[in-house]
Amino acid sequence: MKKNVRKTIIGLIIGYLAVIVIIQLIAPKITFTPETFPEGCPEGSLNCVFVGKTTFRFQEKVPLKFNTSTAVVMEDVLNWINIQPRTSIKQTSPEQVHAVFKTLIWRFPDDFVVKVTQEKEQTLLYVYSKSRLGRSDLGVNQKRVASFLNFIKNSGKSRWVEE
Repeated sequence: MKKNVRKTIIGLIIGYLAVIVIIQLIAPKITFTPETFPEGCPEGSLNCVFVGKTTFRFQEKVPLKFNTSTAVVMEDVLNWINIQPRTSIKQTSPEQVHAVFKTLIWRFPDDFVVKVTQEKEQTLLYVYSKSRLGRSDLGVNQKRVASFLNFIKNSGKSRWVEE
């Protein structure tokens, strides 16, 4: 009986690890540069959130404006990303950062891209968060963007302009 339980547990562990490997292999490899920052989400998408000059699947006044330099806003962006679990930064520049979050159990990759630009005397912030696989994110990207914006508005050095 103990051998059957042990074999079952080993089989489940191997199966779980195999699924994770398959997810990593089939997930598209995506790179964002400042020139290729998304202009929005695909129409009807259930796994994408965008906050920019317009919003998609997110209720927020746009664009998000700060009376702080792009460098200070980017510092807050990186500070928030660096405290997130299962996250790696794939690309960073003075005006943009691309990070990949992995979900807890199955390790699905989600892209999280933030761009900051200077317009007149203010810094504008744009956020794109999208799951690489699947039709729905079960609200994960909305929660991630909400957490991020809450940090940027309230906890960082950036001085958010509320209109």
